[in-house]
Amino acid sequence: MEEASPTIVAARAYGDFTILIAHANAALSQNQAFKIIASSHLAPLYKAFIKLGAISSLPIEFVDMGIKGSLLRFFTNKQLLGMETIQQVQKLKARIEDQPNETIYLEQAARLSWLKPLVHKKLEAISQGKTVYGDYATFFKVELPSMQMPTVQKILILPSSRQAKKNLPDKCIAAIQQKHSDAQTTVGLFGSASPHHFPTKDDQMQQTVQYSSFEALINLIQSHDFVYCPDSAQAHICQLLQKPHFMLYPNQYHLSFATPFVIKNKQYASFRTFELAVE
Repeated sequence: MEEASPTIVAARAYGDFTILIAHANAALSQNQAFKIIASSHLAPLYKAFIKLGAISSLPIEFVDMGIKGSLLRFFTNKQLLGMETIQQVQKLKARIEDQPNETIYLEQAARLSWLKPLVHKKLEAISQGKTVYGDYATFFKVELPSMQMPTVQKILILPSSRQAKKNLPDKCIAAIQQKHSDAQTTVGLFGSASPHHFPTKDDQMQQTVQYSSFEALINLIQSHDFVYCPDSAQAHICQLLQKPHFMLYPNQYHLSFATPFVIKNKQYASFRTFELAVE
């Protein structure tokens, strides 16, 4: 018997989750049926989207999977071994086996083969990790709304990433400001991040603000015309909010997680390539 609707388990990082709910929101508008079981660590982001009217209420259940960081330790090399990882996998296993569907879908294929022998369900991946947005569009049979390049008057720079190596360097921030010398520029720093010591323009044209919640981040993004950010969750939040954006990469860029807007409009570069282009 064919299953009525797919069940998806979300236990990865905020960027992965944003890609999922962006497509799920589009699918819901077409009356597609599905169910999402998500780790409770992802709930604040979902609630912020709902509160600010960015998405519709989705058929999603948040459950405790023991995730205290940004994703299941089992999915990272750095945190793979240890008692906490085992406990998280046990909770994930219980959530998967508690579902009535025979087939359960996970977000990515990474380590799926390791997980399959541990559960008594058929596990499939929505994405193999090569063209993530394309894989999600195929799975949900939807395309995300397209965006046009805007007239840029207010620029937002979001330099912070979950992975420190992806943080935008000061020279890159200065190059963005130089490129948009006639625009108002805001640098949004997460939490208590140390201020960047980059050359500043006139105080009326440049400012630095801090944000410490997803709601504040979403409000920041929505109040600007264009956003510069690293290859991180901020870019996927921009795509969901239909806000034009540019993705910057530490070295060579890998576009597997690049957003449709970035690819279509070629709005991406490595740190150094971007700096050289502006000089």
